[in-house]
Amino acid sequence: MDFSLKDKVALVTGASRGIGEAIAVGLAQAGADLAIASRKLPDLEKVAEEAKKLGRKCLPVQAHLGKLEEINQFVKRVLEEFGRSISW
Repeated sequence: MDFSLKDKVALVTGASRGIGEAIAVGLAQAGADLAIASRKLPDLEKVAEEAKKLGRKCLPVQAHLGKLEEINQFVKRVLEEFGRSISW
């Protein structure tokens, strides 16, 4: 694969199904570890298992990203889990 995200962490919202799920899996295939979020944890856990089968680390977080406090908690958990600063 010419495109590599090895040693990168991707945050994907709406990752439990549809386009968000496809993006998360594609990023994992490219080598990124993932932090994925949506309002339904059981659906996220299925996506996380798929990423783990690809050899990637994946943190599923139940969060309603229309609520600022839940966004802050999501980012906090990502930083705790992956121990990195965020670059945009």
